[in-house]
Amino acid sequence: MKYLLSLIFIFVFSVISYGQTAQCEIRLSSYSTIADAFTDYSFNVIAPPGCAWTATSSADWITFGNIRQPSVSGVGNGTVYPHFLVNRSNPREGNITIGNQTHTVQQGSPCSYYYHEGIGNQFFSPEGGGRGFPIPRGTGSGNCSGTYTTNVNWITFGNYGYLVAPSEGVARSGVITFHYGNQKTLDLFIHQEAGCFYSIGASSVVHSAGGGIGAIGVTTGSVCQWRAETNQEWITVDNGNGTGNGLFTYSVAPNTGAARTGIINANGQNFTINQDAGKSRKRVRFF
Repeated sequence: MKYLLSLIFIFVFSVISYGQTAQCEIRLSSYSTIADAFTDYSFNVIAPPGCAWTATSSADWITFGNIRQPSVSGVGNGTVYPHFLVNRSNPREGNITIGNQTHTVQQGSPCSYYYHEGIGNQFFSPEGGGRGFPIPRGTGSGNCSGTYTTNVNWITFGNYGYLVAPSEGVARSGVITFHYGNQKTLDLFIHQEAGCFYSIGASSVVHSAGGGIGAIGVTTGSVCQWRAETNQEWITVDNGNGTGNGLFTYSVAPNTGAARTGIINANGQNFTINQDAGKSRKRVRFF
């Protein structure tokens, strides 16, 4: 009889334990992070109502909450707020354990840098343009400044950012490298689409009634063709075709009437010519 009762007790206890285990299945909103020295963050614990859990750390540089506790507990859904001590030596790794779930924390050395996901690649249209430096996030408390270099001549640097020149007509890529001290730390990859972008040296000019001549520069990629033309009879375009950077000239006929305006178009870029009115001639009557 005692043996039978023992079997029944063991069976009931096992069922209850299994039920509690199944009911307390815990999940985390994230399972790893790259930590800055001074940046606290949080992640969520996803657990059924009534399910108790405790978060503990494998490293003494990872604590919890505003009072820096070695562990933190909760019931049901909750949020864990880890805090990381400043790292003044080599990169390190620690784990936060909650039930059978593990959240891994990686913390860099005082001047190790990284870009957030997606920032390591930058994309430009054929027009090019300028952008501010994507500041790397350093994990150190000291002076972690550095310098930027590039492997191509169509990327240049200013005080606060970099400039990508208009496309040469074909797709291209370049690299901006950030250096700390004598070490290459990380790369920023610049990608520019294929295509032709055009610009001209001026947008407008004023000519006197007597007419005149002029020349306007065209800037574009080395394989890009261009054409300058006008539908005004009093404007003549010379050297109106080219490939790559070039120059077109024009002439304006004398004006004997009212002021007038005409346009020379070079692949979508308008150059406006304004001409003054001609002097009217007064008739002199003799009696």
